[in-house]
Amino acid sequence: MYIKIPQDISLIVLGNAQTGEVIDVWEAHDPDAPKDAKPQEFEFYRGFLRRNILNDPSWGESMDGIFCAQELRGVFADKQPGDVVKLTKDQYDRLLKVVKNPRKGYNPAIFSVLVPYLRAIEGATDKDPQVDGKTEVQPSASA
Repeated sequence: MYIKIPQDISLIVLGNAQTGEVIDVWEAHDPDAPKDAKPQEFEFYRGFLRRNILNDPSWGESMDGIFCAQELRGVFADKQPGDVVKLTKDQYDRLLKVVKNPRKGYNPAIFSVLVPYLRAIEGATDKDPQVDGKTEVQPSASA
């Protein structure tokens, strides 16, 4: 299965400085976002997968789950928006299962901004989107 890495999301985060608790989140372009706050980038891998999905307790239910989570860290870690990753069927099925129903749930303050990331995973295809049917994208000389 192929997943195209979505664009980072610019967010305004209102939090409790003492506890680190996220109280509310807005996309930077949201007219209701506080005007004096500085946007921060919420990245697909570091912000979403690594912090929310790949550390979900459900991965630790089996040795295979632990191995798969570790493999997924390696697959996604250095990818940038627009890159495409290829997952085995098992990796994808396990990832999708956790994304659809994480044991620890999603923080209600941020779940609405996660939609592009959720759609990127749910919308994975079995065909490489970098191939248009006839012409394969050539790897760079450094690859």
